[in-house]
This record gives sequence, structure tokens and C-alpha cells, in this order.
Amino acid sequence: MCSASQASDFRFCELEGTVQAAAPYSGKKARVFDLKVAVDTAQVDESSEFGGYTDCSEFVGESVEIRLRIPRRFAPPAVEDRLSFKYSQIDGFDARGNYVGTSINASLTSYKRPNASLGR
Repeated sequence: MCSASQASDFRFCELEGTVQAAAPYSGKKARVFDLKVAVDTAQVDESSEFGGYTDCSEFVGESVEIRLRIPRRFAPPAVEDRLSFKYSQIDGFDARGNYVGTSINASLTSYKRPNASLGR
């Protein structure tokens, strides 16, 4: 039986917002960027949620920091770009109930440039 201190916390959300900061990831992965995104809409990712309760509304009005792969068909992300992405956040615990870390994953679902006609 799990005690309350051993319970995992997880969120599976679909978020949308505006890029506030963007920088290429310093690792060796190509087309991966570290982004800070101001979230203006959030909803539960029904395709990933499993038998739990997720409240994604707490992300609205907040900024999230994510690492995201941007396909080659898109220009590198820049401030003011609009992104939609799936976001998962899972807290992990070992067999003794000790907190071992939080895993955050993001995957792009939509990408819009505000000034696409300017070739940005």
C-alpha cells in the first residue's frame, strides 16, 4: 500500500502560448531548443491521460521552460512565435518512497510565426 508521501504527481496537458526566450540546446542534438513560453491556453491531453485527474489550468498565465525539437521545415524559434505543444510532468519516487526527480517532456503540435511574410 502506498502512503500519501509516496504518491506520484503527474500532468498531461496541451498548452499554447508565446515564446518569451529561445536558445539552441547546448547538447549534441540538432534542431533542439530551450524555450520559455508564456502559456495562455491549457487543457487536458485526453490522449495521454490515464485514470487520473489533471488540472492544467494552473499553467495559464504562467511561463514554462521546455526543451523542444523543432522540425527542419520550421525556422529556429524566436521571441513572439506561437507554439502549441503536448506537455507531461511526472514526479518519480523510488521503492522506499523517496523523491527521485521530475520528468518533463514536450512535443510540438503547432508552430506559427507572427511575421511569416517577413521571412523570419
